[in-house]
Amino acid sequence: MKISRLEKNNKVKIVIEAEKNESALNRLDHYLQREQQSILAKKSGKVFTVLFDDIYYLEATDTSTMIWTEKDSYETTLPLYYWIDVSPTFIRIHKSFVVNLHYVKAFQSTFNGRLIIILQNDDRLIVSRTYVSSIKQRLGGR
Repeated sequence: MKISRLEKNNKVKIVIEAEKNESALNRLDHYLQREQQSILAKKSGKVFTVLFDDIYYLEATDTSTMIWTEKDSYETTLPLYYWIDVSPTFIRIHKSFVVNLHYVKAFQSTFNGRLIIILQNDDRLIVSRTYVSSIKQRLGGR
């Protein structure tokens, strides 16, 4: 296995060349996949691993970001834009909210041009007018 590290414009690109079924490459791939699919977050002073697939939505507060799952909430210092970059299932719906599209049960239009997203756990989130068109475009105009 050969690993090359290229740095340009404050960015790093790592190139790995290996045989297709090399065990070290398979272990590295498995590790990276697992790391990308979960995050450490706090709840009641304890640190928990939260799977991305369990996250219903995220809410920015003054000092942190709240992670909301079906039954629990956790706290992280990662900003909302991190979540949009990390997974295509996370979409911004408001300056303070990002939602996981996998948990959207329904949309409801309001008289003032906003949308209400109803999640599978029946939580309701308001989509601000700023994000309505991008959400409709992302969902294919539904």
